[in-house]
Amino acid sequence: MKRGTKIFLAAAAAILLLTGCAREEQLPTETTEPPVIVKLTMVVTEDNIRQLEDYPDLKEVNLCGSTCYDRIRQYQQEHPNVDVTYSVALGSRAAVSGTKKLTLRPGEYDYDTLMENLTYLDSMESLTFPDAELTMGQVAELQEKYPQVAVNYTVTLNGEPVGEDTQTLDLSWVKPEELGFVSQKLSLLPNVSHVELMNGEKSNLTAADVSALQTALPDVVFHYTFELFGKTVSTTDERIEFVNQRIGDEGEAELRDALSLLRGSYVLLDNCRFSNELLARLRDEYRDNAKLVWRVWFGNNGSCTTDREVIRWVYGLTDSNCHDLVYCEDARFCDFGHDETLTDCSFVAGMPNLEAIILSGSSIKDLSAFAGCKKLEFLELAYCGYVEDISPLSQCESLKRLNVGFTKVSDLSPLDDLPMEALVAMSTKTSAEERARFQEKHPECLTNYTDTQPYGNPWRYVDNGVTFNEYYLKLKDAFNYPNTKNTTR
Repeated sequence: MKRGTKIFLAAAAAILLLTGCAREEQLPTETTEPPVIVKLTMVVTEDNIRQLEDYPDLKEVNLCGSTCYDRIRQYQQEHPNVDVTYSVALGSRAAVSGTKKLTLRPGEYDYDTLMENLTYLDSMESLTFPDAELTMGQVAELQEKYPQVAVNYTVTLNGEPVGEDTQTLDLSWVKPEELGFVSQKLSLLPNVSHVELMNGEKSNLTAADVSALQTALPDVVFHYTFELFGKTVSTTDERIEFVNQRIGDEGEAELRDALSLLRGSYVLLDNCRFSNELLARLRDEYRDNAKLVWRVWFGNNGSCTTDREVIRWVYGLTDSNCHDLVYCEDARFCDFGHDETLTDCSFVAGMPNLEAIILSGSSIKDLSAFAGCKKLEFLELAYCGYVEDISPLSQCESLKRLNVGFTKVSDLSPLDDLPMEALVAMSTKTSAEERARFQEKHPECLTNYTDTQPYGNPWRYVDNGVTFNEYYLKLKDAFNYPNTKNTTR
C-alpha cells in the first residue's frame, strides 16, 4: 500500500468518528441578546415617528430630511435625554437645528417658507442676506415676528455690495429702464438720505424719472439739476429766487414740475406776475416739497412777502385793500390800529400762526375769522364800538389777554375755558353779575372795568403808567415801538 493511500484512509476514519459523536451527544444552544442601539439616523413622518420608541437606549438621533417639525419637537420634549438633530427647510436650502448664524443667498430661500419654518430653529441668532431679494416690508415683518433674530443684509448696485447702514450713494449711472430695480433696492436701505444723480452737469434721467424716484422714496434727497424760468437750479438748493420777472400764470406747468422735484427749498417769486390764487393753491399742493413765497400788497402802498411774521399798517387799511393779507400765513404779530373804516378782518383766517393783533379803533363787528387762530394770545379791540359778540373767541384756545374796552360786549362766557391772564372791559355792557361770574371762573386774571382809557394797567403796565408789563415789552420788541413804521417790504 502506498504511503498516500494510508494518509487518506486515516483522515476519513477521523471524520466518521467525529460525526458519530455529534449525533450521540447534543450540546446546549446559547440564547442571543438583541443589540443595544444608542445612535440612530432616520427620516420620520407623522405616522412612523413612533418607531423611535422601539429604541429605549437612544442617546442621539439624526432626523435630518424629516418635515414633521411639530411632532419632532414633541418627541424632544418627551425625551429630554436624547440629543435630537433635524433639518428645517427654508426653500431650496435647509438649516440644521442648533444653527445660530445663517447666510441665505438669492435662490436659497423662499420668503413664505422662511417666515413659517424659522420658528423651528430656536437657536437662530442672526440671518444674513447678501444681495437681498426682500422688500423693506418683508424685512420689517421678519424682524417683528422673530425679534430675537438679527437680520442683516446687503444689496448689489452696479455690481457693488451696499450695506444697510449706507447713508449716501452715487447713482449717476442709473438709466431710465433701471429705475424699478433701483427703487426696490433703495427701499432696503433705510439709512440712505442723499443720492447723487448727476454725472457732472449731465444725468441719464429726466425730471419725470426723478419725480418718480422721489415719490417712491420720499425721505431720500436726490441731487438733480434742471432749468426753471431760464435759471439752472438744483433739487438741493436751499433758496431759489426770481425777482421782477414777467412770468405770470402761464408758467404754472413749469413751476409745478419744479416744485414736484424740490425737497425743502425756499422758493421766492417776488413780483413775477403770478396771481395770488394760483400761488396759494400751489403752496398748499406742494407744501411738503418747498416753501413757496411771493409778494402781496395792502393798504395804500404797503407790501410784504407771504412769509413775513410782523406786519403793521395803521391809518389807511380798508376793506378794499386788506384782502391779500389772507395769504400771509406766517404772520405772528399784526398792528392794524386806527384803521377806522376797516370793517372786514376776514384775512386773519389765513393766519394760523397769529399770536398778537391790534385792531383798536376799527369798525369791525364780525369776529368769526378768529376761530381758527389757535395760537392767538393777545387781542386788542379797544374802541371797536361795533363789536358785541365775542363767541368766536371761545375757539382761540391760547387767548390770554383781551381788550374790549369801549365796545358793546355784554357776555363774557366765551372766555370761560380760556387761560385768561388780563381782561380790559371798561365802558362795555357787562353787568356787575357777569363780571363777578367771570372773576370766579378766572380768579388769577387781572381785570379793569373802570378806568377812562383802556391802555393802562394791566394792558400795557404793571403800575400806573410807569413800568411796562412783560407781554407789552414783547410787542415793543416785535414792532420796534416807538420807532415803528408801516410795512413796505
